[in-house]
Amino acid sequence: LLHNILDSDVEILDITDVGGEATEVVSARMDRVADDLRARGYKPFIVRSTLPDISTILASVGWVNAADELITQLKAQNIDAQYVILAMGSGMTQAGFVSGSKYLGANYNVIGISASLSTDAAVAKVVEKVGAVSDFLGLGVKVMLGEVEINDSYIGEGYGIPTKECIDAIRLVAQTEGIFLDPVYTGKAMAGLIDLVKKGRFKSTDTIIFIHTGGIPALFAYNIEISR
Repeated sequence: LLHNILDSDVEILDITDVGGEATEVVSARMDRVADDLRARGYKPFIVRSTLPDISTILASVGWVNAADELITQLKAQNIDAQYVILAMGSGMTQAGFVSGSKYLGANYNVIGISASLSTDAAVAKVVEKVGAVSDFLGLGVKVMLGEVEINDSYIGEGYGIPTKECIDAIRLVAQTEGIFLDPVYTGKAMAGLIDLVKKGRFKSTDTIIFIHTGGIPALFAYNIEISR
């Protein structure tokens, strides 16, 4: 609907995964589209999710600012948070948030709930991007593989395929809090948080912050899956 309103041109590529060769295929296609647009007099800006592209670094920089904002609010309200939970896709959100949190000396642990990648692959991406963001901003922050926590237990059948638990989480949060999550990222992240709570991952006295990264318009694209 939004693409229709904006009169956007959307290209759908037939790929089976969201990493490795698929990333290269998408990147190459974006380059070709951008070249065509330049030839027609436009000035396209390519948004990638891989380094060393500047758009990737700038996306993570925004989450450094988000960490600063959260820490400021926690201090102002005298809240001691133990955990921050967020969805992990390309790693840009978690990399920026970890960078800002570590630089500012936050005491909470950041846990990413993967929407696509295995834990090992996701952790490697975050560590790499933390280094890039830190270098770009001059933060002097580095993290080791063992310092990054990402859980890949809630991906389900694959990226963009909502699980039953994801849809249940979307309904629960909407009906109890009036907050809408999306079926690709935040729905799975909330499903992960709910399951981790049930499994005793956290203490009853822990304060947990859930980061809502957006994606609400995606609900309309999953009308059939959610309405079943």
